[in-house]
Amino acid sequence: MKLRCTVLIDNLEPKMLRDDVRRHVKYECRETKRNDFTLFGIIKEKARVQHKYHVLAQEQKVKSNYSKKEKPTDRSNSNLGSSNGKSGPKTAGAKPVGAHNGGASSSSGGFGSGPRPNKARQDASPPKTGCWHCQGPHWLRDCPAATNEDKTRAVEKMKEIREAARGRVKRIGEAPAPGEVLVNNLLTISYLADTGSDETYIPRQYLDELEGLGATVKVLALPSVEVKNAAGGNKVVCREAVTLDLLLQTAAGQ
Repeated sequence: MKLRCTVLIDNLEPKMLRDDVRRHVKYECRETKRNDFTLFGIIKEKARVQHKYHVLAQEQKVKSNYSKKEKPTDRSNSNLGSSNGKSGPKTAGAKPVGAHNGGASSSSGGFGSGPRPNKARQDASPPKTGCWHCQGPHWLRDCPAATNEDKTRAVEKMKEIREAARGRVKRIGEAPAPGEVLVNNLLTISYLADTGSDETYIPRQYLDELEGLGATVKVLALPSVEVKNAAGGNKVVCREAVTLDLLLQTAAGQ
């Protein structure tokens, strides 16, 4: 039982919850190392407290962002008011500079609609998933090997992958249902626990869906093709290996 409780604590997610429960068990309630029911109550209590502070932090972040957006607007309104309210002697024959001068603009930044210097365009960093056509380190629009038809087909294919994965995508913070596993906090798929197998197999289509959702997946090619026996006597042909983050729902929590 002690080993079971240790395994449950070591596999808690997120890391903040795992560290909080581990400190509580070590310094405040040592008997929970041998009682999984008491451990479940502690995990549930800590998770609720952390969720409460998470919600408060998100609300505070939204308020701060809203206040930052309001400040530039107020400053621009005050500048407009001060410029429109200037007074002083006028030079004979001088024309006002700004909106009343036929759209002309002065070098000091008037309100005209004249030409402005173009800013240098900053190229965005290449996507994590690479080019949708050749998987190169560039955007699809900059692919030198893709024609307009190739680009259109690549976009349509990516839309199909995302539409197929949309039904299995979980919102952040939503726990997987029993019999499901959350992969990389993005995709839920069904699984069969306690099969006695030392290895886990995942179809290639799920990796494609993860990449389509923007996940960084590192796939390694096996030295040789391996044929494994799955549940029910089915044969599974394995050509690649991959490391994923899995979140399961157990009796003691996630």
